[in-house]
Amino acid sequence: MGRQLSRREALGLLLGAGLWAVAGCRVPEVGQAARASDPTQPRPGGILKIGHHADPTTLDPHEGAPAALPLMGLVYSRLVRFRVGREVHPNQLIPEPDLVESWEQTDDLTYVFHLRKGVRFHNRPPVNGRELVAEDVRANLEWLTSSPDPRHRLHFGRIDRVEIPDKYTVKVILKEVTAPFIYYVAGPYGWILPRELVGQRALLRDTAVGTGPFVVHERIPGISIILKKNPEYFVAGRPFLDEVHWLVIPNETARLAYFRAGALDLLPPAVPTSPAEFELIRQALPEVQAEEVPGAEAYYLKVRADAGPLADRRARQALALAVDRQALLERLVRGHGVAAGPLSPALMEWVLPADRLGPAARYYRPDPELAHQLAAATGLPGLALRLGLPPGVAGGQTWLEVLQDQLGRFGIGLARGDGSAELNLQVYGFFLDPDEQLAAMFEGGGAAAADPYLAELVRRQRRILNKAARKQLIDEIQLYLAEQQYFIGLISASHFGLWQPHVRGYRPHSGPGSYELVDTWLGR
Repeated sequence: MGRQLSRREALGLLLGAGLWAVAGCRVPEVGQAARASDPTQPRPGGILKIGHHADPTTLDPHEGAPAALPLMGLVYSRLVRFRVGREVHPNQLIPEPDLVESWEQTDDLTYVFHLRKGVRFHNRPPVNGRELVAEDVRANLEWLTSSPDPRHRLHFGRIDRVEIPDKYTVKVILKEVTAPFIYYVAGPYGWILPRELVGQRALLRDTAVGTGPFVVHERIPGISIILKKNPEYFVAGRPFLDEVHWLVIPNETARLAYFRAGALDLLPPAVPTSPAEFELIRQALPEVQAEEVPGAEAYYLKVRADAGPLADRRARQALALAVDRQALLERLVRGHGVAAGPLSPALMEWVLPADRLGPAARYYRPDPELAHQLAAATGLPGLALRLGLPPGVAGGQTWLEVLQDQLGRFGIGLARGDGSAELNLQVYGFFLDPDEQLAAMFEGGGAAAADPYLAELVRRQRRILNKAARKQLIDEIQLYLAEQQYFIGLISASHFGLWQPHVRGYRPHSGPGSYELVDTWLGR
């Protein structure tokens, strides 16, 4: 038996000559990368090599594993997806058909989905290329509806029943009005599997059979996933690429060296690139294409407001006034981000601008004089608070040091604590809808969840189907949250995408999956 290849050797075969440039040969000098021609028509063919920081622990699309999520849109499809394209902002969510030709809402509780005919699963066991039909959709939705996973319950737990009028029609009847239901259908758990595989989590750990634009050809755990073009994909002429190579390179320095050497074509925003390294790449290789995706990662201080001095709203307001968000941005992300308000800035069409928060806008900018007054009135000076940090949070010690310094100016002590601490740093990813953020923050324990007025507002916004009327209520919720400061908005950090000059038709998108690669092509 031959010797097993080392990780370096395996990556070398997949990356080609670029690895040897990283391993010791000369890396191209600044500006040396060739500028590709820019043909007007997409070119079919070619292999796109993507660097990723983590290997998925499972290929089960309903698991929602963050490391696997960018892969899911290449292998699976949903009833509805979010539009992507060069003209679409990365945080803009526009639902459009995926596995369906169309859908309609026939009353407040009923959605009817009309499936495309002739859509086939990948030619892999146990389905071997059979047609997708309504029974497959029902099996997925019923499993998600009954799942104990709270993420599934939020998105699909309000389904009452699923009916099948015919082979290509699915009728979903909800228990209660759910305004963002279509957004949840297009969300990170809405992938449609063959009914034979639904719920088969052990099997799905290493098996992926969908209807998406690519088929999993080979997986080497910890090293790579090789995907090949699905010849039976239901969108004519797509994808353009022949293959996508997902290469697992945990070390950021190595990823960027491979990219700079031309051995990688794409580093998507889902892959961590530090602000400093992003700036260096942009300066060193100005021809490289890049996008800074704003608001992709929002940080909040969750306040234990159920007892002690922090039960007083004025004490929470004092903490909010003591925080210097611009200093946080500069220290933690080199200024690449924005201040976070009551809603994550990524919810761009719902966020109430600071100038419309009225008097509560003052709680989102430092005001030492008012902070001192409120702190003194509520007994905060001399108080020792604890800060809980989520496991593995980037820059955790820096967060602690900066907040210690900022609160210490007002005589408030801060030490590291656990989940029971008075303050907990919370990190939130991309939300599909305000309802999702409000549920994540307030449908749990603590004083905020016990606030009957807030609970009623959150319940009401979910049941308003008219978007303009719902926006008015969500504005009201933001004004209320700005006054209460149950969660103190800190900053929202940007993510960064980098891709080579010859990669065409690509623009990153924050929605679940990597549908943007369906239209990507190589101009070389």
